[in-house]
Amino acid sequence: MSIGTLRKRVSFQSEQMTADGAGGYVLSWVTVMTVWAEIEPLQGSKRYVDGHLEAEATHKITARYQSGLTTDMRITYSGRTFKILSLLNKGERNQWLDVMVREGGAA
Repeated sequence: MSIGTLRKRVSFQSEQMTADGAGGYVLSWVTVMTVWAEIEPLQGSKRYVDGHLEAEATHKITARYQSGLTTDMRITYSGRTFKILSLLNKGERNQWLDVMVREGGAA
C-alpha cells in the first residue's frame, strides 16, 4: 500500500449520551478521530423496502492502523455515512487497516 493513495479525510465517530438541557439525555455521534484514507467501492444494489426503493453500496476503506476502533462506530466522509461491518488488521502487523463498510439503506 502506498501512502499516496490515502487522499480522503474520513472521520470515525462513536455514539455517546449527551445532556439535552432538560434533565435528560440524547444519543449523538461524536468524532473520535480523523484520518487520511482510501475509499474503494466494491458492490452496489437496489431493493424495495416498505414500498420504496432503497440503494445500498459496500466499500473498503483503507487507512493506517488505529487501535481502539470498533464495529459500533461509523465513518463519515464528505456528507456520507458508512456503517462499519468489520475491521481487518492487514497481515496482523498493525500497519494498515481495511474497514469493510456499508453505505445507504437502513442504518
